Amino acid sequence: MEQFSNGITVISVYLHEATQLFQSGNFAPIESTIHQVMKEASLLYCIPRNKFKLHFAQGKLSLQETVYAHCCWVFTSHFLSKAAAFDSI
Repeated sequence: MEQFSNGITVISVYLHEATQLFQSGNFAPIESTIHQVMKEASLLYCIPRNKFKLHFAQGKLSLQETVYAHCCWVFTSHFLSKAAAFDSI
């Protein structure tokens, strides 16, 4: 992990496939696991600060729920702002 003075943190992850575990059929292949980690990490990058951050940090919301809640918040605030603008016409 590398932290920079501008607030950006870079985390490097090195994965080694445990062939015995994957052969038992209890776990997904390493490629799909890496793909899932990339999807979730990209969500963190896209929405670094939002009003639901504390809920995510406390484990009340998953990463996907946090991003969805943020998107709904933005949509609702834009919708209400436009509706208020039409009311004033």
